[in-house]
Amino acid sequence: MPPSPPTSPKPTLSTLALHADASHPHPTNAVIAPLYTSTVYSYPSDPTAPLPEYVYTRCTNPTTTRYEAILSSILHGHATAFGSGLAALHAILLVLKPPVVSVGQTYHGTRAVLELHRNLTGMEIVPLDCALDQLKSTGPEMIGREPIILVETPVNPTGEAIDLELYRAKAHQASAILVVDSTLAAPPIQDPFAQGADVVFHSATKYLGGHSDLLGGVVAVRPGLLRSSSKIWLAAKALDEELKIVREVVGNNIGGLEGWLGCRSARTLELRVLRASSNAVILVERIQKLIDEQKEKGALERIRHASLQNEEWVRKQMPGGFGGVFAVNFRVVDQAKRFPGLLDIWTSATSLGGVESTCEWRGNSDSGAERNLVRFSTGVEGIEDLWADLKKGLDELEKDEKVVKNGLAGLSLE
Repeated sequence: MPPSPPTSPKPTLSTLALHADASHPHPTNAVIAPLYTSTVYSYPSDPTAPLPEYVYTRCTNPTTTRYEAILSSILHGHATAFGSGLAALHAILLVLKPPVVSVGQTYHGTRAVLELHRNLTGMEIVPLDCALDQLKSTGPEMIGREPIILVETPVNPTGEAIDLELYRAKAHQASAILVVDSTLAAPPIQDPFAQGADVVFHSATKYLGGHSDLLGGVVAVRPGLLRSSSKIWLAAKALDEELKIVREVVGNNIGGLEGWLGCRSARTLELRVLRASSNAVILVERIQKLIDEQKEKGALERIRHASLQNEEWVRKQMPGGFGGVFAVNFRVVDQAKRFPGLLDIWTSATSLGGVESTCEWRGNSDSGAERNLVRFSTGVEGIEDLWADLKKGLDELEKDEKVVKNGLAGLSLE
């Protein structure tokens, strides 16, 4: 037999992010595709001709189509873009209509969307580690309504990882759909589909956007078939089409400008994500060493990040690194509140995943957060600059503490 022809190597993430939209030509020779701002597109003059692909931007437009082609390629699933990460989650709930959602620690906005949906539909919310019988649905009205196991990993705000293969096994036992929020671990950090996820969503505002200038979300559906509690197998492509219908009807689509910015951001995704993750790992190691050396004398009490987890599954699940988000608990709440304002390079702000490093006393935006917790999102600045800025802030806290103690010692007790 003649030898088989050589197969072309599979393109890498960076190549896909730059060229996955090549099948969507535009009418000029511009290297960068144009931004389409039009909300409407004209019908053909021939009334018997089929309608064109683009009619009204609430349905879709050329920029969104191009963006979704890139997302589908780099996320390894059928991708639908939305106006925000929470809009993406809302669409998942509207399409799947779960009678039960099992969820653990998660972003407070996710919890708010789940509670809103529960109030509207009667959907139950149960713990992530609930018993299997709490996920079972009975009665004819439940046919086609699969329970959802929703896992956010890494977890916001601590950056710690959750074992996806563990919950994949549980989902199979319960005939549930495994939905993963992978916002804090954009490609190439992890691929939840490789660990058995059925549906993956991201807040594209974070790492997929990466420049703190766009609001967006994306849902990716695993290619193939999804398990159904009614013993029916759902075509992933059909689910993707339903998501687009929901987007059109509800109107939570992404704007043309945001889609264009998303295409721009994809071009540097791997460079940005790997640099942020690398910076975080180095800083986490140094901060942990500082905590160990100072013991109970320093301002810092505890640090959490996926890189500090020793389980083997963490490295298997996150082959591209451990992500750029970590959390530090301070010993005194007032110190946690003041620390972000003492820094120069780190921006005191909410959100995460941008090229600039940010830190936030989490109580500013999440009333349920630990009161002594500061969340850090490392950017792409020089590592020694970031470390020096953190050290400066800690030194100022220590000076302030000494001033307070000396002042109290000098007070008269008369």
